[in-house]
Amino acid sequence: MIVDQNGLNDFLSTVVFKKSSVHFVESENANWSVLLHYEEDDGELQPTNKDSIALQPKEQDLTPLQQEVFGILKQ
Repeated sequence: MIVDQNGLNDFLSTVVFKKSSVHFVESENANWSVLLHYEEDDGELQPTNKDSIALQPKEQDLTPLQQEVFGILKQ
C-alpha cells in the first residue's frame, strides 16, 4: 500500500491538483479507488490563491482536436 501511495504522490508532484474523490471498494480483493481531477503542469500556471488556478488559454493556441472539444463544451 505504501508503494501505491508513493506512486500517487510522485504523480501529483508533476501535475496541478484540482480535486479528488476516494471510495473504498468492498469485494474479495477490497481496495481503494481514487479519481483525480488535474491539469498538466506546463510550468506556466501560477496559483492566484490556494483554492484556484488562473487558466485562460487562447483558442488559437489549441490543437485542432482541442478546438473541436472546446467548441462542443462552449455549446
